[in-house]
Amino acid sequence: MGFEITTDSSGCITITKYILEPDDSSTVILPRGTVRIGEEAFKDCVGIARIILPDNVGYQGLDIDKNAFANCIDLEMVVFPGDVMLLEKNIFSNCRKLKHIYCDTPYFLDEAVLKDTAWLKEYRGDFVILGDILLEYRGTDSQVTVPDRVRVIADGAFENCDQICSVILPYGVMEIGHNAFAGCSCLSNVSMPNTLTYIGNAAFYNCTSLERIAIPEKVNYIGDDAFDGCVNLIEIEALTDKVDSLPDLIRDANQRMQTQLEEFEQKMGKAFDQDFNFDEELEESYDDEIDDDV
Repeated sequence: MGFEITTDSSGCITITKYILEPDDSSTVILPRGTVRIGEEAFKDCVGIARIILPDNVGYQGLDIDKNAFANCIDLEMVVFPGDVMLLEKNIFSNCRKLKHIYCDTPYFLDEAVLKDTAWLKEYRGDFVILGDILLEYRGTDSQVTVPDRVRVIADGAFENCDQICSVILPYGVMEIGHNAFAGCSCLSNVSMPNTLTYIGNAAFYNCTSLERIAIPEKVNYIGDDAFDGCVNLIEIEALTDKVDSLPDLIRDANQRMQTQLEEFEQKMGKAFDQDFNFDEELEESYDDEIDDDV
């Protein structure tokens, strides 16, 4: 067997190609110091059952490029100690026997990465979790409490789960991925922990029942269109000042609230055939209560 590799000045290795010989072992141990597996590096390597990366002490995490293991039809197990950046959605394309995945900390991972694998198809439980990443919610509950061990809500994890009304994210969750709750049309309550730092693009896109939300103080990034389509979002409590787009989001929420008040006043005015002002009515009601007390 043989690796085609490139090495940078600090000794970090990129595997560009793996050449499988007929008499090679079914277990492949990657060189220590490997930080990237290149595009199609192991593609069509029939006969490989196990791929193991030794613990990369002193090195950065591992990046895996597009189609890196595509059509490895005999692959059953991968072992990646340390941090793994599974960036491409089709790295395990057609790896239908892949059942055992050992990975300490995968990042930027979503369910599509593992869509062809036996691991995903045979997974049991409402919460599909790899490492500390919640990849997908398969349950039917309207009120959901995410398990304590989860640290990242993956891209699209709850997308179009339109039965969900309430979600509680546990202390320790740091990231909400792109489109994580997009299309959850009944979602009206989201509890975010103080550990949260990242809200991805379109994370709550078209959550049309969402009216109020609190952004924790450690959040330093809110992606594009994170709350786009949240037509009833009228109150944003911002506990952080680290996100440039927050003032615009708050202004939009305030404008929606003002519009709803004006529409309410118009409806009430028509009902009573007179002008109706919500603020004035509240003030008169308050004065009446004071008079009654006196």
